[in-house]
Amino acid sequence: MERRGAEAGPSAAELSERLREPLSGLGLTLGAREAELLASYLALLLPWNARVNLTGARDAGEIVDRHLADTFALLPQLPLGAFRLLDVGAGAGFLGVGVAILRPDAHCVLLEPVGKKHTFLRAVARELPLPNLEPLAERLDAHCGRPDFVRYDVAASRATWPPAVWLERARAVVRRGGLAVAFEGREPAPLAPGVRRVAYRFGERRASLLLLRL
Repeated sequence: MERRGAEAGPSAAELSERLREPLSGLGLTLGAREAELLASYLALLLPWNARVNLTGARDAGEIVDRHLADTFALLPQLPLGAFRLLDVGAGAGFLGVGVAILRPDAHCVLLEPVGKKHTFLRAVARELPLPNLEPLAERLDAHCGRPDFVRYDVAASRATWPPAVWLERARAVVRRGGLAVAFEGREPAPLAPGVRRVAYRFGERRASLLLLRL
């Protein structure tokens, strides 16, 4: 992926070309609108990251291969039609922002209590703009304790807890018939009852989704 400066991201055309082959391997394609929004997200993320250290990934290629790959792999597992997604410990927003861009019919709530990361997510929602993105500076227990809390169709967390711990906690978050999602690296762990592993490859990255239908 070509760099256009120390903190510059790829253009939409460069991003589309970079993603063409790995997305094809997942049975996906990237539309022009989605490419523009993803490029805008990276263009916002990279200078923020240089200032406040949102993620250890330092360039657009690393962000795509290490982080957005999980989002792309999740897309075929998401419901058809409108749905509500909760991203717990959203960090720089790779999962929740990615889904909000790639599935505009999804309402994505991002829980991120760390101030600098939450501020960045608010900037993403405002500047791209993404009206279906709702960043909240809340921890999971506080969010579930809100009087207006409604269980989600999909809930995911990438790195806040070990996968088995998160999937157990997700039982209190996801509606009946909904989906809890965890992410696993190259080394598989024993699966709890009801959990399904979906392995994927994205370029050189090999990883798995862990899916629990509730």
